Amino acid sequence: MQTEAQAIIGQPYNENWKEEYEKSFSLDVLNELEKSDSGPMSLSNNREVFKSHHEKIAPSVKLIFLNSSKLAFSGKYHAKRKLIVINSPSATEFELNTLFHELWHYAENEMIGSSELQIVYDELHNQGHKWGDDYLDAIDERAARAFADYANARNEGLTIPSKRGTAARVFERLYDGKIYEEFAKAGHNKNEKGNVLDNALTALLISPIIFTPLATIFLIINHNIHF
Repeated sequence: MQTEAQAIIGQPYNENWKEEYEKSFSLDVLNELEKSDSGPMSLSNNREVFKSHHEKIAPSVKLIFLNSSKLAFSGKYHAKRKLIVINSPSATEFELNTLFHELWHYAENEMIGSSELQIVYDELHNQGHKWGDDYLDAIDERAARAFADYANARNEGLTIPSKRGTAARVFERLYDGKIYEEFAKAGHNKNEKGNVLDNALTALLISPIIFTPLATIFLIINHNIHF
C-alpha cells in the first residue's frame, strides 16, 4: 500500500520526498489558485462546521478549498505562505479530519511553544506504535494524526479528560482555542511559557518547600475530620 508521500510524489519513496512534496505543491497549487480563489468545492450544510473550527483553532492561517484532480493530495499546509489547502469534491468527516491534521501542522510551526510541543512529542515517541516507515513515524506526522483523532472525537461530542503535563492537555488547549488566544495576545508570537496556570500548579506540587507544609496542613485537617 502506498504511503501518502508516495502518492503525492508519484514515485517510490526516497529521502528527498519532502522537498519534492513542497515543490509539487507550490507549483501546482499556485496554478490552481490563479483559476479560482475559493475553488469549486461545495461545502453545503457542513460549511459552518469547517469554518467554526478554523476560526476557533487558528484563524491566522489562510484556508482554501479546491476540487482539483491535478493535485495528488487531499490536504496540505504550506509553511512559507501560511496556507492550508483542502482538496476534495466533498466535505465530510474525512475532509474535517484532514483540516484538523493540517491545522496541527500550522499550530506546531507558528503557535505552540517548545515546552508544550515537547510534552506531545515525548508522549507520542515513548508510547506510540512504530510503523516502520520514515514518513509515518516522523514525530510531526504522528502528532498531526493524534491531534486530528482527538479533535474528531471532541467534534463528535466526547468529553476527554486531560491531565496537566499530557499531550491530551495540549490538544484540548489547541482545540478549544486557548492556545490561539495566547498567540493573538502575544502579537502572533509563540507562547514559550506554555499554560501559565498549569505551570504554576505543577511547580507548586513538586516544590518540597511548598509541598511539605501543605501536606502537613492537609493531614491535620483530614485527621480532625475523622475525629
